Amino acid sequence: MVGVLLATYNGEKFIGQQIESILAQTYADFKLIIADDYSIDNTYMVADSYRVRFPQKIVLYKNKFPTGSAKGNFFCMFEKYSKEFDYIIFADQDDVWLLQKLEKMMFRMKQLEKKYTKNLPLLVHSNLSVTDENLNIIYNDMEKLTSVSSHSLNRLLVENSITGNSMLINKKLIEIYKEPKDCIMHDWWFALIASSLGKISFIKEPLTLYRQHEKNTLGVSKINIFNEVKNRVKNYKKEKKRVRENYNLMFKQAQSLYNYYSKDMKQDKKKIVKEFLKLKEKNRIEKIISIIRNRFYKSTFPMTIGQMFNI
Repeated sequence: MVGVLLATYNGEKFIGQQIESILAQTYADFKLIIADDYSIDNTYMVADSYRVRFPQKIVLYKNKFPTGSAKGNFFCMFEKYSKEFDYIIFADQDDVWLLQKLEKMMFRMKQLEKKYTKNLPLLVHSNLSVTDENLNIIYNDMEKLTSVSSHSLNRLLVENSITGNSMLINKKLIEIYKEPKDCIMHDWWFALIASSLGKISFIKEPLTLYRQHEKNTLGVSKINIFNEVKNRVKNYKKEKKRVRENYNLMFKQAQSLYNYYSKDMKQDKKKIVKEFLKLKEKNRIEKIISIIRNRFYKSTFPMTIGQMFNI
């Protein structure tokens, strides 16, 4: 059975559409787990109205204490329920799933398990269509916008290209999961584990309507290169500090990955992580050389150049 983990917080406006799109899936062997992080609007009441109607399909609860973030909410939910399922897929409260999303992702997962066996950590993720608040499509193919199909460990150490709302993981990845001491987002952490120890597969077909609105925790506007450059120029000092803090978090995240999983990594993967961690101690020229040699590239050339002079 598949566990669908849906984290909610103040999402009353869109949560109903998302729940309905999940319940309408052509693949029916799943249970929807909804964890509310102390919403102050009617999110819990809306979700509970569906739980009452579909008690065999939906588990709903409120966290004992607010986690304060989507990352914290997802990790708490994962710790509590993941062992009950053979597969886990993550869902955001404001998206809409296309009818065959779960069916197509499970089909790909079964193909991978047949090829590599179930004893390998496996992750499947899919393309998305970016929409406005009213689900009018802005970008039909997010892969062209943000390089979401790239999932080499070199890339994932410096930039997450796998969004949590398009991610399905298998039992082996569930079993080897360790709660990280430091990580930036839950989806990034699972992507790093899968890339280090297993296999990742990308479905080019968009299977999710990725809604953009003013309350998004992370949105496409924040990873659009034009907006990124414009904002950094406008707020140079503040952005410089934020960028440095982000790189520090990336190094801590990579260190957690190495500490927890290096003994199980193949030598080439272990070497990549070690080389990334060594960047902290290098001078500027040495960092640039190492970035080029080890292909620690971001999704765009300008972002990679920026990394060379900021990391």
